[in-house]
Amino acid sequence: MYWTDWQTKALHRADKTNGSDNTIIRGKLEGLMDVRSVQVDNVAENACGKSNGGCSHLCLRTPSSYTCACPTGILLRDDGRTCNTSPSTYLLFATRSTLARVSLDTPELWDVTLPIPDVHNAIAVDFHWKKQKIYYTDVSLDIIRSVDMNNVTSTETVIATNLTTPDGLAVDWIADNIYWTDAGRKVLEVARLDGSCRKVIIQEDLDEPRALAMFPRKGNVKKGEVEKSAVAAHAWSEKHLIEKEAKLLKQIEKPKELTVWEKIYIQKSEKKKLMNFEFPGGNDLVSRFFSQPMEGEKDSSSRRQNNSRDDTEDGTETMFRN
Repeated sequence: MYWTDWQTKALHRADKTNGSDNTIIRGKLEGLMDVRSVQVDNVAENACGKSNGGCSHLCLRTPSSYTCACPTGILLRDDGRTCNTSPSTYLLFATRSTLARVSLDTPELWDVTLPIPDVHNAIAVDFHWKKQKIYYTDVSLDIIRSVDMNNVTSTETVIATNLTTPDGLAVDWIADNIYWTDAGRKVLEVARLDGSCRKVIIQEDLDEPRALAMFPRKGNVKKGEVEKSAVAAHAWSEKHLIEKEAKLLKQIEKPKELTVWEKIYIQKSEKKKLMNFEFPGGNDLVSRFFSQPMEGEKDSSSRRQNNSRDDTEDGTETMFRN
């Protein structure tokens, strides 16, 4: 076996079985790094054989044969050779310069960056599973884009005009509409998935609208804003109608992020807490719990610089796909 040694500044050789016959092949070598033994007449047989061993993705050699394997987060099918095209359950999130996912199908829970081109400052993200589309906002380019889930290098700009800071985004996968908030113009808007039929829904009494979440099965849109008590907006997509109820979430002073799953979950920026509310069944929502204070939060008054937002240390927004 052969190795390099920084301390002796030399290239060494020894018996690979017991380490005897340690010999310096060449000394006084500055900047030694790696070394490999190249033997052009000693090429091992390809255990994977032809056609990548029949594996759809990775063919990994073993001492006696080979095994098929899949990219991170992807499961191998029962045939032992074919990988699924994508995870069946995963977290999809934006980290400013990229969109990424963490597969929940496999135990390692590693994040994988999606090779989506030309992402500058992605903030909000949502998806339409039936149409196999991801939607995200970019506050540096001031656009809303769609991404093909089956070919993430294929993107399409859906909204490109009259946007200042599109912070929040929500997809109604039943009515095939997209909703977004614009903190710069202080409006809540809606359009078809292709960007057509654009309409301003709310343009009054919004100080800094940010997070947006939908529960289409219940016909609801929930909206969060900064520097003002939160406003819950009930949407009936087929009528393009929003009814504002300013007192619905009057306990919330400075909500940051918002998501919905049977209950409403709100991250508060001022008190650094996560709050959980039932859907309104009476006059007001009922608070169910408060989490431990969250670290790393910054004051909302200084979060915007150069048309970007500073939600947390890494500026991420997450959606759950199942």
